[in-house]
Amino acid sequence: MNIQQIHNNLFSPRPKSIFLCTTSEEILSYINNKEIINNGFTIRGGGHNHESYCVQDGKSVIDISGLKTYTKNKEGKSITVGAGLTNLEIIYLQSKNNPDTIFSTGECVGVGTAGYTLGGGWHLLCRQNGLSADSVKSIKIIRYSKSSGKFIEDIITKGSKQKTEIIINGENVRKGKLFEIILGSGGGNFGIVTEITYKTYNLPNMYDVEMTCEYASDKKKELIDDITKWLEHQKTDKTFTSIVRLVKFGDKIKIRILARVPEFKIKESQRIFLEMEFMKNFGKYSMSKFSPYGIGELSEYKEYVSNSDDEITRTASTQLRLNFDALKKMYEKIKENAKTKGIDSYLGSPFYYELSHQQDSNITDNSSNYSCRTPRKHKVTSAFVKKTADLNSVITQVADYFFTNNSNRNTYSICTFHAVGGKAGSGKTSYAFNENDFLLQIQSWLPENFNDKNTENNMVDWVNKFREQLMKTNLLEGAFINFLNDKIPVQDYYKNYEELKMYKLEIDPYHMIDSSPLSKK
Repeated sequence: MNIQQIHNNLFSPRPKSIFLCTTSEEILSYINNKEIINNGFTIRGGGHNHESYCVQDGKSVIDISGLKTYTKNKEGKSITVGAGLTNLEIIYLQSKNNPDTIFSTGECVGVGTAGYTLGGGWHLLCRQNGLSADSVKSIKIIRYSKSSGKFIEDIITKGSKQKTEIIINGENVRKGKLFEIILGSGGGNFGIVTEITYKTYNLPNMYDVEMTCEYASDKKKELIDDITKWLEHQKTDKTFTSIVRLVKFGDKIKIRILARVPEFKIKESQRIFLEMEFMKNFGKYSMSKFSPYGIGELSEYKEYVSNSDDEITRTASTQLRLNFDALKKMYEKIKENAKTKGIDSYLGSPFYYELSHQQDSNITDNSSNYSCRTPRKHKVTSAFVKKTADLNSVITQVADYFFTNNSNRNTYSICTFHAVGGKAGSGKTSYAFNENDFLLQIQSWLPENFNDKNTENNMVDWVNKFREQLMKTNLLEGAFINFLNDKIPVQDYYKNYEELKMYKLEIDPYHMIDSSPLSKK
C-alpha cells in the first residue's frame, strides 16, 4: 500500500509531500504558505488519472479523498457531496438516504466523483439525463485570488450573474461563466473543488439489455454488419444509451452490446438483436431490471471498503465517516511506508483516508478481469466519431486493426463505442462534442503485478498507434478529457482551448496548480 500510488502502475511518482485533508479549512491553511505557492501542487481525489497528473515527481499533493460529506437537499431533488467521495460511495449513501432518486454516476464505481464530473462524466443514462457535468447545480472551489494574493473558497453556481474579481478582456467574469469554464474542462485545472451539488432524477423504469458472443474469424463481415446495424439504430434513437465493446486477451475475442433502455423500447431492442445474423446465431441474450441500489452494489461496497456495516457510522448531519481507529492504524502503516521512500506526509484532523487506495485482494489476474478499482498498468486513448462519418467504414477500420494487431498476448485490450448525443453535453460546459453520436475509447491493461518492460512498451505503442491510424482516415475527431492520453495534443480535447488557456493564466497566474494538460507551459 503506497501513499503516492495512483491507479496506473505504469507510473511510480515520488512527490515532495502529500497532504491528506478532511476539510476546506485544512486545505486553505496548508496551501496558503510561501513554499506551496512558489513550488506548486497537484490534486488527487480517486487517483484515476491515466497519465499521473494528480501525483508527480517533486510536487506537493493535495489529497482530497477525505472530503466525504453527503447531504440530501430539499425534497431530495438534489444532493451535495464532498469531492472525496467515489461514485460507489455516493451510490451507497443514496440507497440509504434518497433511494427514490438517482444521480448521474459513472460505470467505474471506484472513480472519484470530482475528477469524473469535471471531465464531463459519461454514464449509461447520459442520453436521457445528460453527462454528469450537465447535472451539476453548483460547486465549491478553492481558487487563487489575485486581488488578495491568497487562495480562497468560492461557491460557483450555474447561471449566476454575480461578478468575480477575475478580469477577462477588461470585464469582471460572472460566476455563471466561470461555472461553464470549469465544468467539462477536466479535474485540477482552475482550483481544488471541495464540494459538488448534483441535480437528482426520479428512479427510471429501465432495463439493461445485453448481447454477448465470441468472435469467429470467418464471420468478420457479418459481425461488422451487425455492429453497424446496432450503431445506426443508436444514431437515430436518442431515448436510450448503449455501449458496443470488443475485448481481446490472447487468442480470445469477445463482443458485448449493453443497452439501458426504457420499458417501452424493450421489444424494439429485441427486434434489432434478432435482425443481427451473427449475434443471433452465436450470441447470448440477457435482460434485467435496472436497479442502481440493488443487493449486488451494496455487497460490492462492503467488499470494496473492507468494513462491515457496524464500522460505518453517520453523524447527525448525514456525513459519512469511516471507522477512525481502523483508518488511524492504516495511516500509520502508510506513513511509515512513505518515510522509507523519503516522502513527507501530513495528517489532517480528524482523519479519514480513502480506502480505494488499497489493493482489492479479491480480484484475480485471470484473463477475463480488469478493474478500475485495482491499480494496474494500462494505457487509454479516445476520439469521437464525426457526425458525417459512415459508420460501416468506421467499424471496419476499427475491426481491421483490432483483430489483426495485438499489443501482446498478456494484455487485456478493449475497444468501446460509447453512445453520446441526446442530452449528453446539453448543459453549458467546456465539453465540446455534444453534436457527436459516438465516443470511441481504446485501452489495454496488464495483469496485476505483471512486470516486463518490453510488454509494457508494446502495450503503450499499440494503443497510441491504434488512434494514430484511425485519425488518418478523417472519420474521427477530438478526444475525451476523462480518457487522458499524453500523446494527444491538448487542443484536441476542447473546442474552446484558447479561451480555457486565457482563463487558466488569469486564475492561476503563477502556475501553481499542475494537475492537467492545461497546465503545460
